[in-house]
Amino acid sequence: MHANEKYGLAPPNQNRINIFKHHVNNLGLMDMGYNGPAYTWSNKQQGKDLVLERLDRCLANVEWCFNYPNTTVYHLPMLYSDHAPIIAILNPKNRRPKRSFMFENWWLLEPDFNQHAHSAWLQSVNCHFQRRTTLLARSLTSWSKKKKPLQQQLDQLEEDLLKIQSSPDREHLYFEEKRIVQQHDITMQKLADYHKQRSKKHWVQKDDATPSMDQNDNDVIFPPPEIPSENDILEILKQMRRDASPGPDGLNVAFYRAAWNWIKDDVTAMVGSFYETAHRGIRQGCPLSPYLFVLAINELSDQLADAIQRNHISVIKLGQNGPSIHSLMFADDLIIVGQAQQEEVRKTSEIINSFCLRSGQTPNWGKSSILFSKSTPEEVRQNILTIFPVSLMNSSTKHLGHPLLVSAKDRNAAYSFIVDKFKSKLTTYKANSLSHAGIQADGGKKGMALRSWKDICKPVSEGGLGIRDLMAVNKSILVQSAWRILTNPNDLLSSVLKSKYFPNTSFWKARTDMPKSAFWSSILQVRDVLEEASVWQLSKGDISIWSQPWCSIWKNIHDHLNLDNLPFHMPDKVSDLWDENKNWDAQKITQIFDSAAQHSIMQVQIMQGEEEDRLCWKYTPSGVCSAKSAYKTIYNEMYPNQNQIWKARNDINFKTKIWEPQQVCNAAQAMAKTYESVHQMEEDSCQDFNRAEENNIRNSIVKIPTGTRVYVDASWKEEKIGVGIFIHNPSNHNAIVIKAQSLNAGTPLLAEAEGLFLAMQIARHLQLQDPIFLSDNSEIVNVVQNEDYIQNPGHWSLRPILSRIKNFLQDQQVRIIWISRELNKVADGLAKSARQAQTNSCLAFDCSNISHICSRDVCPTKRALSFTPNGAVNVTHALCF
Repeated sequence: MHANEKYGLAPPNQNRINIFKHHVNNLGLMDMGYNGPAYTWSNKQQGKDLVLERLDRCLANVEWCFNYPNTTVYHLPMLYSDHAPIIAILNPKNRRPKRSFMFENWWLLEPDFNQHAHSAWLQSVNCHFQRRTTLLARSLTSWSKKKKPLQQQLDQLEEDLLKIQSSPDREHLYFEEKRIVQQHDITMQKLADYHKQRSKKHWVQKDDATPSMDQNDNDVIFPPPEIPSENDILEILKQMRRDASPGPDGLNVAFYRAAWNWIKDDVTAMVGSFYETAHRGIRQGCPLSPYLFVLAINELSDQLADAIQRNHISVIKLGQNGPSIHSLMFADDLIIVGQAQQEEVRKTSEIINSFCLRSGQTPNWGKSSILFSKSTPEEVRQNILTIFPVSLMNSSTKHLGHPLLVSAKDRNAAYSFIVDKFKSKLTTYKANSLSHAGIQADGGKKGMALRSWKDICKPVSEGGLGIRDLMAVNKSILVQSAWRILTNPNDLLSSVLKSKYFPNTSFWKARTDMPKSAFWSSILQVRDVLEEASVWQLSKGDISIWSQPWCSIWKNIHDHLNLDNLPFHMPDKVSDLWDENKNWDAQKITQIFDSAAQHSIMQVQIMQGEEEDRLCWKYTPSGVCSAKSAYKTIYNEMYPNQNQIWKARNDINFKTKIWEPQQVCNAAQAMAKTYESVHQMEEDSCQDFNRAEENNIRNSIVKIPTGTRVYVDASWKEEKIGVGIFIHNPSNHNAIVIKAQSLNAGTPLLAEAEGLFLAMQIARHLQLQDPIFLSDNSEIVNVVQNEDYIQNPGHWSLRPILSRIKNFLQDQQVRIIWISRELNKVADGLAKSARQAQTNSCLAFDCSNISHICSRDVCPTKRALSFTPNGAVNVTHALCF
């Protein structure tokens, strides 16, 4: 039924498998699985001619599984036939696992224990210590079975004591009664030891004390300079608990204390041999093994590097300008590549054998394999195989369950074994674990209909179970891998891929019509997703104009060129389109590109400073692509929420249907009157704005340091922003109200940063001495207060505006304080009013300050606001009073 149910020679016929599975499903049967060998038929051949198949199986319907849910199928051994018999057991009995030996402390109270244990120990004098403990455990187990159970002993003693105490001749049985009482006390102590060993609680003893540590204890804990002596080992045993967990031999500390007189010499010799002849090596699973193995394998890497420098072994390159590769190491796995030359292979073998001799490691040649190029002669192959006795690598060779050779063309065939294995396990799971009450149907009726996998994979907020879609997960991991290739171009993987697939261009322009590996083919499939979700932040401008996605028209930027009579050479880097002040050179751009390209290029922001150009992921605050963010992006593309959006829209618009035209007109007129009244209320509130907000400001600046206060806030909606700035001087009660607008802010956070930058420019042109900037956005305040806010901007989109702020301040310290929204009412109201007003490119200015009016000069505020802001926000209204 599955491709993995055959081994050897030709692969199974997939058409026959599909036909058989089709008939089984039509009959309503399911595979019951098996226990034992995987194959039930053999052609009884040897070597390469051996063929194994699973031809015999047990199939059952739903009724059988419902009536006999514990049915278990066993494959019995092949004896005299080429088929293996199978047997189905309806109610198999679970075998009790073999109980390991555990020493019982109550044995120490038996009078013949010491003699029997000593005698059993002496019978195995010539054996190893571990073997002797095993034989002792067997002997003690046989000896203990001859003892009557403790509870029966206790019942018998109580019965005998009751007879004596009830006897009329009791005075003549005094010593017998005393003996029974003493024996009863010993038996009770045995029973207490029996239950105490099985209890999880550490019982407090009379002689227990709080342990203390000193330098002598440290000398015992850490490896001593000499082999522990007999007294050292005995002292360690005395410090350990009697009921501590025993080791693999089942003998605990209580036994070694009791048997110390006749076992001390053997224990001391065993401990000494551990220090003298250590041969355990590096064991996987030990907490220290990864670190020890890294230290050891580094020696092998150094030997291979030294052999390369001496030209004893060669390296390969997967591309003309690619990195040199000879060996790849990961944990305890090793890949060595080189030329198929006998001398080089022999030298590599000598290095490996030398490393194994010094480190104690041994290669697993049974799991190792070798791959030759197609041009290697057969004679050379056989000579190399005599040096490395390993199997040849082919398409079926796997490592940790994964095929080592995967082609982009037959990728589905390479991974089909996973699907087949899953299906084979699923049938058994269905038969033994799933409830059949909900899936069976009577009389041809349909059974219970389950929700589709697409609905289950929806987020919980959309009515699904939140299970991740496997296809989206796979694509998200590929997107993250592509991101690492882009952002870490010096890594080995990135260097190899570039030299092989795009040596003369960028990742974005790599060709898709050339032979490629399965991994690179998958990377190319998600390249469009990466391009849509990433953006370049330009600082040095070292990226290419023609092969990097730095603007919206980069793919067909060659179609927007003006090639007639250019007075200069065609630029190559983005920085070639800048002027001396690091702004776009409009004249050069106009000469090279058409109007559509000019508009697209001029919209790209330029960061001040000399930072490296950064590729940023749009959907994370840090600008770094993560698998989680990539999954959300891909899932939203695969399953957009159009149905939910359309349904919500219809519920709002058509919840109450209006059929008469007159009713529609009346409803529209009522809505228009409502909007008009709201707009009138806003105008009335703006007229009383100065008086009301002046009182608020006087009440809100109590705890603010002395100096000119600059209150700033921004309002954002549908990428249109309004900025409100209120400047107040407590010393003379002069104030300035400023409104500004912009249509280019992408996020509310960016709008807050643009507003703060505009406030700083205005404060400088007004020549304010030590101004205090007040904002109700804590994130912007915290970021600007940080000295390293270019490297850690809080959100990647803030980096360009923060670079302009840093360049504007020129390392000057500025005071920025966070205040609550309640204390920032004035700036907040100005920002909302500016956003809701119509777009205006001219400055509307009014001055009601008496000192400015009486002066013959132009209002200093108006003169200061005549500058052109270095940003995306323009001042539209200003009031000086």
